Amino acid sequence: MTAKLFETEIDLAELTLRIAEACLGMKRPPGTSAKDALAQLRAAEPEHIAGFDRAAMRAAQYFVECINKSGHFAEMN
Repeated sequence: MTAKLFETEIDLAELTLRIAEACLGMKRPPGTSAKDALAQLRAAEPEHIAGFDRAAMRAAQYFVECINKSGHFAEMN
């Protein structure tokens, strides 16, 4: 058996936008970055997006917990 360890970064803007897209049934405009699309949504729906921000942060924290339980090490910056 071979195990590979890797380091990756979770883009919270991308995660937040994907949660928002799934919940709202929408898609970002083609060619628009997650950061830009999220800024547009934030301007239009600040209360909704604040909830999606919290959901994305909690999801990222859960990912870190799962990785740490597996015996590997991860941290939130």
